[in-house]
Amino acid sequence: MTETFQLSLFKNKKDNQPRVVSRSWQELCERFQKPPIRKEKDGLLFSPALFEPARRLKENVKEISLLCLDVDHDADFETAKKFLDLLGCAYAIYSTHSHLRKTDSNPNGEPRYRVVVPLACPIPSNEFPSLWRYAKYQTRMPFDENAKDSSRIFYTPVKAETTAPYEFFFKEGAFLDWRKLPLHSFTDGEKPLNAETTDGINQNGDRQKSNLTEYAFHDDRHAELCRRIEARAKATGRGTFEMKCPAHNGKGDTSLFYDPTGKSVACLKKPNPCSYFEILSAFGLPDRKLPSREHAGKDSNSNYSQEKKPLKRLKTVRMSDIEAKPVEWLWQDFIPRGALTILEGEEELGKTWIVCALAGATGQGYGLPNNPQTEPANVLMMSAEDSLTYVIKPRLEAVKAPCERIIAIDEHFTFDRDGILRLEFELAEHKPKLSVIDPLFSFTGSINLNNDNEIRSVTDELSRLAEKYNCAIVAIRHIGKSKGMGDPRNAGLNGIGWRASARVVLLVGKDPNDERQRAIVQTKNNLAPKYKKAIGYEIIGNEFFWKDSSLTARKMLSLQKNEEDRDDQNEAAAFLREALRDGKRQAGEVTAEAEKLGISKQNLRTARHKLGIEPKSVGFGKDKQWLWEIPKNVCLSVETTSVDVDRKQNQHLSANDGYKTSYDNNLPLDVDADANQRLSVNNQHLSEASNDNFIKNYCQDCEKELNKTPGGEMFCPVCLTTY
Repeated sequence: MTETFQLSLFKNKKDNQPRVVSRSWQELCERFQKPPIRKEKDGLLFSPALFEPARRLKENVKEISLLCLDVDHDADFETAKKFLDLLGCAYAIYSTHSHLRKTDSNPNGEPRYRVVVPLACPIPSNEFPSLWRYAKYQTRMPFDENAKDSSRIFYTPVKAETTAPYEFFFKEGAFLDWRKLPLHSFTDGEKPLNAETTDGINQNGDRQKSNLTEYAFHDDRHAELCRRIEARAKATGRGTFEMKCPAHNGKGDTSLFYDPTGKSVACLKKPNPCSYFEILSAFGLPDRKLPSREHAGKDSNSNYSQEKKPLKRLKTVRMSDIEAKPVEWLWQDFIPRGALTILEGEEELGKTWIVCALAGATGQGYGLPNNPQTEPANVLMMSAEDSLTYVIKPRLEAVKAPCERIIAIDEHFTFDRDGILRLEFELAEHKPKLSVIDPLFSFTGSINLNNDNEIRSVTDELSRLAEKYNCAIVAIRHIGKSKGMGDPRNAGLNGIGWRASARVVLLVGKDPNDERQRAIVQTKNNLAPKYKKAIGYEIIGNEFFWKDSSLTARKMLSLQKNEEDRDDQNEAAAFLREALRDGKRQAGEVTAEAEKLGISKQNLRTARHKLGIEPKSVGFGKDKQWLWEIPKNVCLSVETTSVDVDRKQNQHLSANDGYKTSYDNNLPLDVDADANQRLSVNNQHLSEASNDNFIKNYCQDCEKELNKTPGGEMFCPVCLTTY
């Protein structure tokens, strides 16, 4: 490596006879750091070129020992340093004589800088223009084109006056070894001519492949983009990087965001953020689509190519190195922090009121039932259905929420790759303790809501963000009209994966016989024993109140609402018994007859479930038919003797010893061991009469043994009265 650099000195700009001197890099930096005062610009000049014969002519340049670059436009000292870091070598940068001064050469008084890069060995004059283009391409800085001339001379550092501003910085590191760079690709332009085969020359003079300017895989190019952003951007206290996006000339507020954890890069400029390919181009990287390494080895004739790459080992951690932490709760034992909670229920039950009450209590630090007082915290709200002006703000004011702590996203977006990154930016910025998604499916985009893999692509990211920022994310989901036939596990709309991926699920419902009685019931809790008590609430006019409640999930999901509904379902059941009296029939024929009689599809479906009618298919393809048939153990008329109830239907009501938790509870939802034990004792005479360990219940009118729906309701198979 070069220890000293041969420079050619000139007395003034008209001098053509160079005086050759040798200087070390340390001596040069010391000279750059302490410039003399010279009012006029004219004076001593230097050239990093060696002239043979000793006369300043371009054709006489033999070699150049330093790469000198001038930055005269759109210059910012700190930004320039970050861009120069992309060269990965030592350099010095200092302000010139006309820096921030209005002169003939600088009429606007702009910043003016000179950059000096030491070379590991002198470069021949014919290779120098390619090195200059390479430096410009790598840094994407607006270098003065005149410095591309190998015979150009430069003024030594000086200040116009004592009080004139002067900036200087030098970066330690290895000298730039131009022999390892693909300079032959930069012979006629700033971008590589043959980007697919960019090879350089190593120290032994042999050609070798290089990917410094082109990439075969997206993975490598993205890694280089991340490296360049880290070199230029400002690191935050949250472990992320932020900077002005160079794709729109770095103007305006900070908008480019980079998260090293997920290697995510996005421009958040409003209203029109830059695309990923625009960002690539702005950083001097190829802006076309490239394959990923994962799929690069595949072809059309075989599953994988013949050449197998070594497998990358999985990341492992010894559990003794993991620090166990207790669960933190937004609402003690009810809504956890650092996890995804789903709040589900029918429409018009006041779910938005509930989340506004949660937001108000979080912002104040108090106001939730059975919950200790905490520090006031921020809340992030995403509402796609309700107006912020006419709905959200009045309700927040009604619950006395500190609105200065409530941050609402006033823009619709989806939880795709960019959307998740934008959401993470807001979480990192505002540090909310609670984040509300109302409703969940308004933000899921075009994914298949019933496909578990696509569901996980959303819920896994939400769970990751919740854990990373220790935030309780509460997402609202609606339930189906069938209410899961009384089973909370099937009540929510779309795939079961939504419920499976949430750590806690809350059910919002009302008493079917009294709409004023409303409550929230916890139907799933993977972080603590299930909270068995219902939390009631009431909405009176424009006021919201918490209250006690004895409602259960089973009661809230009951399909029986009133006597009129009960009569309609009884009519549907009577029709089915008559229509199927003679045996199997096509489902389409039975449905058509019911429709003519004014029986709704919902009541027909409910009656079919109660009678235990399971559709069965016969035939294949175009000849396939669906048939309905009443099971043999179901009564077809009132005069028929009592049905033989399957004992297994009631066996779950027998006592089951042991402590019940969300992990080992095999009782139906909302039935605890104590209540079940009492039920077993109170009906002991029925068990003794049958000499079995199950409980028999009988219709008070028909004195017939009751059946049980899949949802857990007991009904008479004769008169269809529900108990």
